[in-house]
Amino acid sequence: MKEMLQEIENYLSEFNNDHGLDLAIDTIRIDFQKQHKKDALDRLGCWRKITPNSNISSKLKKRLNADEITSAYQLDKENIYYFNSSTAPSNHTVKSILNILKDVSEIDVCFDTPIPPSLDELQKRFNLTHYKDSVYINTPNIQMIEKVIIYNKAIKNGLNAPLWRIEFTVTIPNVRHLAIPLHDIKEIIDLTRGTHG
Repeated sequence: MKEMLQEIENYLSEFNNDHGLDLAIDTIRIDFQKQHKKDALDRLGCWRKITPNSNISSKLKKRLNADEITSAYQLDKENIYYFNSSTAPSNHTVKSILNILKDVSEIDVCFDTPIPPSLDELQKRFNLTHYKDSVYINTPNIQMIEKVIIYNKAIKNGLNAPLWRIEFTVTIPNVRHLAIPLHDIKEIIDLTRGTHG
């Protein structure tokens, strides 16, 4: 687990150093079948069932259809969750919980900036969807980039200083040949900063 996470972080770090960015991992999502992993998950600590009206339930329902989620659990007080779905995932086989990151299905790569992102150039190239305080590119039509979200993180997290986040949901088809579309991510960031082309 640590080796795979380190590999992804090194991949981002090298790109950051070469291009003067500060991309980071926000979320890692893993598909697995509970019956193969439940004992290993239970050994990690206490999994508390999440109530349907909780904040994490709302986040899950934004990413999935509400009827797909049958139950969700949080590990102690950590920012680690798993949920049961009514739709069966692919039949991954993982030998132990420490190898679970070999089945990474998606990661969220984020970029934070104190300057409000400009949407002028973005809306020339993408179909932008505004929802509450966020702007979504739901169909960027870029290989491996499923979705882009831009929002005011200072408002969302109650911060004292201005901070906006650009978040990219990236699919990972094969972690053995790690290839995150970082140049496409940079191009979108440059569009929001007026430094494209």
